[in-house]
Amino acid sequence: MKKFYLLSILLVGLLGWMQAQPTFEIDDATGDPGGVVSINFKVKDFTGIVGMQFSINWDPTVLQFAEIKNITNEINAFDGSAFNTDANRVDNGQILFQWFDTGAEGNTLADGTIIFTIDFTIVGGSGSSTNITISDDPRKIEIIDESETNIGLNVTDGTFTATGMGGGGSLRLLGSDEIGSLDETVCVDITAQGFSNIAGMQFSLSWDPAFLQFSEVTNFNLDGLNEGTFNTDDVANGKIGLQWNDPDVAGITLGNNTRIFSICFKILGSEGNSTVAFASEPVSIEFVDGDDNRVTFNKKDGSVSTDGGGGGTSDCNAEGFAMEASVPANVDAGSEVCVDFKVKDFIDITTLGATVEWDNAVITNPRIESINLDGLNENLFNLDQGANGLFSFVWIDNTTEGINLPDGSILFTICYNVVGSEGQSTTVSFTDMITDREVSQLSIAIPFNQCDGVINVGNGSGLNISSSLTTPSCAGEFDGAIDISVSGGTEPYTYSWTRGGSAVSTDEDLSNVSAGTYTVNIADGTGLEASRNIVLNDPVGVRIINAVIVEGSGMDGSIALTLSGGSTPLDFAWSNGATTRDIAGLAFGTYGLTITEANGCTLDTSFNVGAGDLMVQIDLTDLSCTGENDGAASANVNGGGAPYTYSWSNGETTSSISGLEPGSYAVTVTDAAGTTVEASGDIDEPNQLVVNVETTPSPNNSEGTALAQVSGGTGPYTYRWNDGNPPSTTRLIINLPQGSFSVLVTDDNGCQAQAIGDIGESDVPCFSARLVMTPNGDGRNDEFDLACTAGTDNELQVFNRQGELVYEATNYSNDWLGVDQGGEELVDGAYYWVLQVRRNGILEQFKGHVTILRNLN
Repeated sequence: MKKFYLLSILLVGLLGWMQAQPTFEIDDATGDPGGVVSINFKVKDFTGIVGMQFSINWDPTVLQFAEIKNITNEINAFDGSAFNTDANRVDNGQILFQWFDTGAEGNTLADGTIIFTIDFTIVGGSGSSTNITISDDPRKIEIIDESETNIGLNVTDGTFTATGMGGGGSLRLLGSDEIGSLDETVCVDITAQGFSNIAGMQFSLSWDPAFLQFSEVTNFNLDGLNEGTFNTDDVANGKIGLQWNDPDVAGITLGNNTRIFSICFKILGSEGNSTVAFASEPVSIEFVDGDDNRVTFNKKDGSVSTDGGGGGTSDCNAEGFAMEASVPANVDAGSEVCVDFKVKDFIDITTLGATVEWDNAVITNPRIESINLDGLNENLFNLDQGANGLFSFVWIDNTTEGINLPDGSILFTICYNVVGSEGQSTTVSFTDMITDREVSQLSIAIPFNQCDGVINVGNGSGLNISSSLTTPSCAGEFDGAIDISVSGGTEPYTYSWTRGGSAVSTDEDLSNVSAGTYTVNIADGTGLEASRNIVLNDPVGVRIINAVIVEGSGMDGSIALTLSGGSTPLDFAWSNGATTRDIAGLAFGTYGLTITEANGCTLDTSFNVGAGDLMVQIDLTDLSCTGENDGAASANVNGGGAPYTYSWSNGETTSSISGLEPGSYAVTVTDAAGTTVEASGDIDEPNQLVVNVETTPSPNNSEGTALAQVSGGTGPYTYRWNDGNPPSTTRLIINLPQGSFSVLVTDDNGCQAQAIGDIGESDVPCFSARLVMTPNGDGRNDEFDLACTAGTDNELQVFNRQGELVYEATNYSNDWLGVDQGGEELVDGAYYWVLQVRRNGILEQFKGHVTILRNLN
């Protein structure tokens, strides 16, 4: 949103000094030419401030604006848009500042707070200096506190001095910005700042030759500068060079902003623009002073553009918004004249402001006759400069939704005393003198088109009409009144009142009328006639400045109001029975409100709490353990209108489903309006929790170790060993005797797995066997020997190569001699064995092969 500093609230007339004035303290600083210097703006006694405007000034021949930074975030709605850093301002050493807190709650900063910092490029030569200050030039200083009073400002100026050694000074050339039309000839003025003791200079200018055609150089204002000092050989390509030397070789000094010459062009395009830039081709840039020192050069390029865009045009028939000062063609000297300020294309307008100027020797003493724009009141007008032929106004639609008015609507009427003589005239015009002409549509700036009015003194009707208004007691009431007085002409007078084209009365005054625009037509005894439009406004009762509405998905909607005006205390009556200003816990729907003021006036309105867009999100819970099938899914709905229905891809119809196996699940949600949305997601199964125990031997029955190796599941894991009471709970246990050690591992989801490790005397693994046995009765390697089977609950099975079971034993004790189940010797060859061991409730399986060799030859 484009910021508007609403002189509004600001220009409240009486200056209240009950509160201490804030102080801006501006840093002193030094720096070398060509460098950058940061100037801090600090505050003191900054308490309860809601608005500020002022100008920042410095010498542009010493410092060139670079950027605004360090903008404090401790002030509401305060950002870079408060600073007007347009080139035409900063190039002349000015920044215009305007800020207003629309919340109007008052902002306070601790003493010494840096409210913002300005970076400057140092363009002045060594020894040059400038004050950095806050002033009324060109924007009036206004500091507004919570009571809407202008409390003024104290300023401690900063001083900058350029340091460094040697070198010349600093010179700046500025090109003007011009506007013209197709085939029109326009001239860009080249002016100088810091042109001190200059003995010679050379530079080039360039432009777009497709848009501008060189015409001439003229308006020379420097001794020795003439057409012959310019090289025009390349003007067809948009380039010109200049070489000049002081004829006396002594150095010439000019006053700041002296025009040294003009360069003129014919505009070739109907739309567009071109920069007229200082350049180094065909002639390089160089400046020398009378002491033969090089001079630092800075520049501001000029420009030429065609008509169109921006504010301040005078075509009331232009497409888009326009504001008109509607005046009678002729008025009598000594009479009163009233100017109606009308608008056209007032569509979705959110902000409006301007300065109005006139010749105070012709009309004077401006006063507000009527106001007919919601939210605009007398506090938003600045009539302080009326004696100088100026007033300003600013307005903002605090709802930010924009206001629409029919073409020809009168926003306000200002009346003046006619003090000019017969034959004099004045234009009532819109300007930027106090407040810039600005208008925005839905918070986006649009062109301010205008139609100024001209008042001529003499040949008026001879009848002067003045009025006194009695505002209705409440909006819509019929107890208002209009009392008029007529002078001039010849009595008796006849009166005819109309409203909207319908007759109202033929009395001199009106009573028991409601707010509206009334027209009175008056005729005197000789037939002289005069008419006047008079706007009678409703009183400024309670107004809803803003309503923050949170859409009600379910029962969480709310309405929060910002109010102004009205006779307090205020009573609130909502259609749902609530009696507070703000209400919450709302479903979607319409909520009516009646606000009753202490004087009995009421405001009736209503608000729609939307349901928001229907949205659904699935919250998924994966399986806790492999094979558990305990997944879950829940549909979380926002927006739309309850009640909701649910349809899951597995046939369920509740908002949450559980006991789910791994897979994809989708849900369709339908609200009360029949709107449907879908969402889907996957429920995953974790990898199976697996544990193995790795051991090291214990030859002395005291140095064995056991380590739990875990994979799968969900970490972190916990451990419980069977090594003692209490059991060990670490992953590694040490100093163990020979024997079997089991561990129970539990993961983060509560899944469990168990494993056993055996610690022997040697490195031979438990439940392993030799690969060859020789059951030939020689007492050597006759039995099939499996390590660690003694005393265990086990089952052994032996299979031949065809997979046939040839031998089995329960609680095998290393006594198989290579025979089948009937005791017959098996033929030599390879056999496969499977051993199952049960320990601590764990069934383990071990496999291997063995070769029978009875005959070793």
